[in-house]
Amino acid sequence: MIELKNLRKDYTNENNTSQIVNIFHLRIEDGEKVALMGASGSGKTTFLNLISGLVNADSGEIIVADQSLCSLSEARRDQFRANNIGYLFQSFHLLDGYSALENVELGMLFAEGVVNRQQAIDELSQLGLQDRLNHYPSQLSVGQQARVALARATVNRPRVILADEPTGALDSSNADEVIKLLFDHNERHGSTIVCATHDYELAAKFDRTINVSELR
Repeated sequence: MIELKNLRKDYTNENNTSQIVNIFHLRIEDGEKVALMGASGSGKTTFLNLISGLVNADSGEIIVADQSLCSLSEARRDQFRANNIGYLFQSFHLLDGYSALENVELGMLFAEGVVNRQQAIDELSQLGLQDRLNHYPSQLSVGQQARVALARATVNRPRVILADEPTGALDSSNADEVIKLLFDHNERHGSTIVCATHDYELAAKFDRTINVSELR
């Protein structure tokens, strides 16, 4: 479950202050698949970063998986995120000097500090990458890179998966495949999914759509 109460985040530069997130109350249930809609610059990424604990709120409360993130130190937030939240980035953020398998193993290392290589292999194999385990990102197609990033986000069986425009860099075929695999993970493990997108067709596939502009 994700619950946001009186949540506010502003950004200030030398000229003015911009209100990016201002939410009185929002609740997302366990296992729910939610599409977060909004134009570029509307605050979708900030919204996800607040939920993940990557960004501190100016005020309010963020509860994820029964834990109040605002009460945690930065180090404890990082540990909580590693154990409970998977993050799928539009640009994938794979490390060029590491193989597909090693990129997924790093995700495990950040969580428990222990790598289960067979679990990482199984996760990649479920995504059709069993013959690409030792390939580096530069040796993979864009669609394969997206699946490695998805495996890294899901290998720890997170309670929440955050996806920031996960299909933005993909053609329609690969985009459909990534969303199908994401939904398959939801079916198997019950992870809550919050996906930022500006694609109405994609948003229609989710249980619920939230428009960022309507939260203010």
